[in-house]
Amino acid sequence: GTVWIIETKGREELDLPQKMARLAQWCADATAANGGGAAYRFVYVDQAGFQRNPPKTFASLVAAFTEYQV
Repeated sequence: GTVWIIETKGREELDLPQKMARLAQWCADATAANGGGAAYRFVYVDQAGFQRNPPKTFASLVAAFTEYQV
C-alpha cells in the first residue's frame, strides 16, 4: 500500500519550496528504509486552491494538487 502525508497550509511561506523538497526526501528515505513495504508519498494542499475547487474524493484531491507532490 501507500502511506499518504497531506500537508496543508493556510498561507504560502517563502521557504515552502525548501520544506517540500525536504518532505520529498523524507518520503524517499522512509520508503527505502521500509524494505519493500508501503511507499510514502505526500501532497501539498493550499487553502486558496481547496476553497476554489474543493475535491469530493481523495483521488480528486491528489489529481488537483500537483505542484508539490511525490
